[in-house]
Amino acid sequence: MILPFLVRPVFSFVRPPVFPGSNNYGPGTYGIIIPEYNTLTVTIAGAGGGGAGLSGIDDGANEYFGGTGGTSAFSGAGVSMVAFGGGGSGNWNGVNFPGAAGGPGGASGGNNANSAGAGNAGGAGYHFQGEDGNQWDGTPGGRGGFVRSIFTFGAAGAPVPGASYTLTCGVGGGGGWGAFATGSAAANASANIQWS
Repeated sequence: MILPFLVRPVFSFVRPPVFPGSNNYGPGTYGIIIPEYNTLTVTIAGAGGGGAGLSGIDDGANEYFGGTGGTSAFSGAGVSMVAFGGGGSGNWNGVNFPGAAGGPGGASGGNNANSAGAGNAGGAGYHFQGEDGNQWDGTPGGRGGFVRSIFTFGAAGAPVPGASYTLTCGVGGGGGWGAFATGSAAANASANIQWS
C-alpha cells in the first residue's frame, strides 16, 4: 500500500509556442533577443569595397583607393560569426591601366557557409568619356564576405531563447578619389534572421 502523501508529483516542461518569423537588417548595430525556435537561421552578406577613381598622370597609379567595407558580425554566448568588408580598388592615372582590384572580404564562424567575396557588391569604378569619344571604366571594389549559421534548438552551441546577442552590419566603402572621376560607393552589409 502506497500512502497518498508519498506519491511523487510528476512535473513536465512545456516549451512556449514557436511563432515563425523573419527580420531583415541594414547598416547599424542591433540588440537581438533570441525568439522561441526550432530552427534559427542567421545570414550576413558583408559590405563591399569602394570603386576606383581616375587621376591624372601627375599622380601615380594606385595612390588612392576606395574605402574598405565595414566589418559585420553576429555574436553572443557560444556564437561568433563575422563577414569582413571587401577591399577598395586603386585609381588609374591615365597610363598604368587598370588600377588594382579590391580584394574580396572573408568570413568566419558560420556552421553552414563561410564564403569569401560572396556578400554584397563592391562599388563600380569610375566611368569616363574623353573628348575623342573613347570611354574608360575603372576597377570595381571587392565584394564582401558571406556567412550563415543554421541552429537547431537544444543543440550544442545553439543560442538559447531569451538570450541577448549583438548584430552589426557594416557600411559599404566609399568611392576612391580621382581628379577626373570618382569611383562609386559600395553596397552596405545586410543580414537576415529567420526562425521557425
